[in-house]
Amino acid sequence: MTPTTTVEETRELVERYHAAWGNEELTAFPDILAEDLSASFYDPTGGETRLGANELREHWTNSFTTRSDPAIEIHEIVAEPGRAMSYVTYSYTHDDAEYGVAPTGNRVDLEEWFSFRVEDGEIVELHSLANNLSRLRQLGIEIPIES
Repeated sequence: MTPTTTVEETRELVERYHAAWGNEELTAFPDILAEDLSASFYDPTGGETRLGANELREHWTNSFTTRSDPAIEIHEIVAEPGRAMSYVTYSYTHDDAEYGVAPTGNRVDLEEWFSFRVEDGEIVELHSLANNLSRLRQLGIEIPIES
């Protein structure tokens, strides 16, 4: 494999990662995720979730079966050789139970920020922080804020 050292190569890999989700193209994941991938996501129901490459593929597969019409808007990617940050909005139709909420048929928009580390043409590390408070509110769940 050719080492991914340029800004352009790093940026393209991040774009492919996001496009795979937005187009439900899991076939792209074997080419872009390192087998020893370390991924971490932060979720309001369970805190931090750490996944390897196979677990991440399974996570996305499950997401596609419970959500329809996924789309992605990439707002920004800032890249340097081997590292990148991205800000995106994932959208989907809420047509299956989520966080205990019956399907509404409404669109849900989820803002998310990612940090990527790339080596030898593969994503070896990624971290995600999502605006889950906004997602929960879109699902009709109000989180009380105490002072």
